[in-house]
Amino acid sequence: MKMAENVKASQELLTRCPKRCQGPSTTRQPLVVSRKLYSRFVDYTTENARLAEIADKEVQRLSDLKDASYEVTKDWNDAIKNLQRRRREELLSKKEKAEQARIKFAKDMAVKNAVERAEIVKEARKLLFYKKPQCRLINSALFTSETYRELHAQLAFRKKLRGIELERDNMYAELLKKDTEDFFRKEKEKAEQRLQRTRNYAIELKKQIEDTKNHLKKLELYDAKADQEDLDNMQKESKMIEECEKEQIRKKKEYLKKMFLEQLEEKKRVEEKMREEEDIQNRSIEAYRNTREHLNQITKQKWKEEQENKIKRSEMLAKKCATAFETDDTEEEERFRRAAADKNKLEEEKAQAKRQFQEKMRVDMKRYEAEAAALKLKRELEEKNLIEWETHQRYKRDEYNKEMQVKAAKEGERRKKEMAEFLKKQMEEQRAIRKMESIMDDDSQEIQKAIQRTNDRVLAYGEEVLEESKDIRPLFPIIKAIENFKRENRLIPLKTAETMEPVKRKRRVRKICSNPTPPEQIFYLG
Repeated sequence: MKMAENVKASQELLTRCPKRCQGPSTTRQPLVVSRKLYSRFVDYTTENARLAEIADKEVQRLSDLKDASYEVTKDWNDAIKNLQRRRREELLSKKEKAEQARIKFAKDMAVKNAVERAEIVKEARKLLFYKKPQCRLINSALFTSETYRELHAQLAFRKKLRGIELERDNMYAELLKKDTEDFFRKEKEKAEQRLQRTRNYAIELKKQIEDTKNHLKKLELYDAKADQEDLDNMQKESKMIEECEKEQIRKKKEYLKKMFLEQLEEKKRVEEKMREEEDIQNRSIEAYRNTREHLNQITKQKWKEEQENKIKRSEMLAKKCATAFETDDTEEEERFRRAAADKNKLEEEKAQAKRQFQEKMRVDMKRYEAEAAALKLKRELEEKNLIEWETHQRYKRDEYNKEMQVKAAKEGERRKKEMAEFLKKQMEEQRAIRKMESIMDDDSQEIQKAIQRTNDRVLAYGEEVLEESKDIRPLFPIIKAIENFKRENRLIPLKTAETMEPVKRKRRVRKICSNPTPPEQIFYLG
């Protein structure tokens, strides 16, 4: 770092005095620098020596500290060595203890294995002894006794199961009976309710019919009264109309008469005027006959046209009068027609209302009949479903009974096969026993002693099995097997043959009739 600063300072120096530092010069000039820069140059030149001196001082200081610490700790114990030694001793002691425990465990296991091996050998010898033909009889008796015990347990279980099934069937029958009673009771209640509803509906329907009849009677009376009033009003109106029409006709006739008179008077005036004009024209014609012939013709033609027009006007007036008379008659007929149409319309409305009421009653009766038919059909369906359900239950019960019978038959066949195999095996064992007996029929003393020991062991085993089976399984097969073994090996004395004494028979006494029939009273048939 200092070296870099010195280099930087020298570069600054060169930049400040480029002419002085551009190379050797013939003239010597003094170097002018600052004190700080000069100190840096000095430090740069003496840096190695100064660093070496600092390093020597540090080495001397560390050696002095080491000597001082050695002088202080030369009399102390070494804790690390003590710790290592203690750990080594603990490891050695642990290894010794583990070795001792292992040796002790090996000795204990050897003793235990020896005891277990002795027990195993004893059990193996016992099992081998149990496999001997003499013990097989007791084992078979034990198996038979166990079979009887299982059979008795199965019979008890079946009896209990049968009782449970019987109880369940009784409960099911009671439940079914109760459900049936409830069903019939509910059906009876429903039928009573339906009957009550039907009765109420019939009463309500009768009441409605009566009300409707009364209402219809009232309506008929009201309609009759209204019809009578309408008829009276119509008669009054018709009278008034007739009077008005008569008055109008009279007025029209007077008016027409007046018009005709006026027309006649007008016609007379016109005719008089025409006659006057004709006279004037005749006089004019007479005066100007020679000069105005053509004018007279035109005048005559005009006069004819006027006459025709007058005639046409008269005819039109007559037609108008006739049309007025016809119009009055048509209006009167139209009024009568409207009155009759109104009356017919009112009667049709009454008939329509009556038909609607009858149609409504018919629809109500049909609906009631449909509801009754639906209820009857529903009841029949429910009865049919109940019968089908009972039939299905009986069918399922029969299927279940058949399945149980098939299972029982299969179980019986399996047991018979097992019993046949067991009997076959027992017969083979009996053959082996008889063969062994034939071999051991030798009367030597050693053989007799061995046989006696074997018999004692077999009897001890039998007694052990008998004691073990008390209050657990039936003892009859085991006792019977022990007795058979004793009898076969002549361990019990044989029974002496008992002398058979003949059975004393009662002497037959001939019966004699105490009241015989005399020969003369005997009657022979045939």
